[in-house]
Amino acid sequence: MSGSGIEVNIVKRITSLPSVFMLKHYSGQIIKVATDDQSFADCSKYVSRSGATFDGCLTYDGIFVKETRGIYYTPGVPLTEIHNRRKITRKLDEMRNVIEEIIKDLRHGDEKLLIWFDNYKIRIYDKYKKVNYFRSTFMRITGTWRSMKSRTERFTYYEVQRS
Repeated sequence: MSGSGIEVNIVKRITSLPSVFMLKHYSGQIIKVATDDQSFADCSKYVSRSGATFDGCLTYDGIFVKETRGIYYTPGVPLTEIHNRRKITRKLDEMRNVIEEIIKDLRHGDEKLLIWFDNYKIRIYDKYKKVNYFRSTFMRITGTWRSMKSRTERFTYYEVQRS
């Protein structure tokens, strides 16, 4: 396709849109997209200036607990979910210790886990998958959504280059 000095190439045509995905622009900007508000964990780390408010994610590989970032697809309900009306702790280091103690109590051995947390909640997932990027120098996405439950009828991924 071409017109008025712009060349458009269809890079990929997707018939079924994933419920969670990320778009990465050539400038490095990442856009996180979720069509279902319950089947993902957004693992972008946040710590307030005072350090008293925070959220983030950790992964457990059976031996070590490591910090992680990105967005994860989490089908189903969490393995364990802990809520509190007051802050569990105001210190990030203490929260990490609390999470490590909870993992020891769960006794899941070498099972891989994703742990999402903030000051008031801890969610531990045993089923999760890190979401992939769609990359391009410039992208335009078109699609139609029928409802939150159904996938898109049409989804086209375009790469646009000026000539």
